[in-house]
Amino acid sequence: MDIKLRDKRTLIVELTSEDMKKYELTCVSMDYGTTETKRAIWEILNTAKHETGFDGCQSPICIRMYPHGDGGCRLTVTKTERYRNDDNMSYLNETVTTINGQKTAAYEFSTLKELMLACKTAKNIGDKTDSAAYSVKCGNGDKYYLILKCDSPSQYIILSEFGRKCQTRHIEEYLYEYGDCLCKNDAVRILSDLI
Repeated sequence: MDIKLRDKRTLIVELTSEDMKKYELTCVSMDYGTTETKRAIWEILNTAKHETGFDGCQSPICIRMYPHGDGGCRLTVTKTERYRNDDNMSYLNETVTTINGQKTAAYEFSTLKELMLACKTAKNIGDKTDSAAYSVKCGNGDKYYLILKCDSPSQYIILSEFGRKCQTRHIEEYLYEYGDCLCKNDAVRILSDLI
């Protein structure tokens, strides 16, 4: 297990396949609603507290789990309570972020066809949008992602008909590290033309 403190509110824990077996965790079936998973996570957080001083008990936390390495995973644990945006919504609910003045929205799809249908719908909206598409190998099949950078991401909410809108904070870093790029630029136009 490799534990790193990224900043005062974010902890990164990389678990090997042996760690996953020890804690009886899998990326596919991890369910924080079960006692076993809660116990494993709190054991990991207790170890992290002793090694880094990161205390996950002092405020609400968001735990994200991504497949990593050969059978392992990466946990990103973020303290959330005291870090809110202007409309008083926790960044956990942020599905649009602004980077360098440009707004970004992200959608996740279960199939390539859903991604392509979403691109066709987005193309019909007509807004000039920079877009990229990725696939990520998961234990139960590939997931597909569409990243949109535009002035008004809210007009693309209809894409939720094909997939789910997902958090944008760190999504591009995650996709860059774990995903396969299908279209780096102009994904909406390119993929919509294929269907």
